[in-house]
Amino acid sequence: NYQGKTYNYSEKMLLKYKGKEKLSYGDRVIFEGEINSFEAIRNPGDFNYSLYYKSMGINHQLVTNKGEIISKNQNNFFLMQLYKTKIRIKSIIYSSLPNEEASILYGIITGDKNNMDDETKENYSKAGLSHILSVSGLHIGFIVLFLTSIFNLLKLKGKYQNLIIIFVVLSYIMMIGAPSPALRAFIMLLVVLLAKFYKRDYDLKASISFAFVTMLAVNPLYIHDVGFVISFACMCSIAFIY
Repeated sequence: NYQGKTYNYSEKMLLKYKGKEKLSYGDRVIFEGEINSFEAIRNPGDFNYSLYYKSMGINHQLVTNKGEIISKNQNNFFLMQLYKTKIRIKSIIYSSLPNEEASILYGIITGDKNNMDDETKENYSKAGLSHILSVSGLHIGFIVLFLTSIFNLLKLKGKYQNLIIIFVVLSYIMMIGAPSPALRAFIMLLVVLLAKFYKRDYDLKASISFAFVTMLAVNPLYIHDVGFVISFACMCSIAFIY
């Protein structure tokens, strides 16, 4: 509603809900509140939240404590199963380990650091190990290595092996929210598999460049995503300097 008139439109936005309703993935909910733009950058060098959220297709935020669930499980069946898998993983980890250790392991597996305390995150940063808590090539590499080992035992090779690897890795990336470093690693994985399939040499520099151009072609605002910048900065340092 604006100046006495009602307008209907569709937009992806950031919701900060302070009500009592416990929300779950797939819920269809009605919220009431005031929509605001993100605060513009105040000083040179400050983090620009406006551009950061725009890189994810989000231009406004809604802060409210008024919400009502009108239906549940209203999402794609496949996405719902991925969400339930993530919840199951979290449940197993937190029921098996003390809270602090569980939050670290869950952060390593999913990249979700919300349950970790600030001191632990700072210690990882000081030790130069923050990349372990950001899902990227390291995680994708472990998954591929694990699957390849199983396929070797089962003597499964060729295109079926590649298709299963692509499906599992893509499902994992979707489950954790498709962060840009993980998407970068996935595109480079596709290049590796295609190179093997067509019996071509794999070139790291070309693979990085292809991933970079592809992601920016789909969403030019990725350039304002810190994870995107750091991920490609690390890969370019390895390929062009090291």
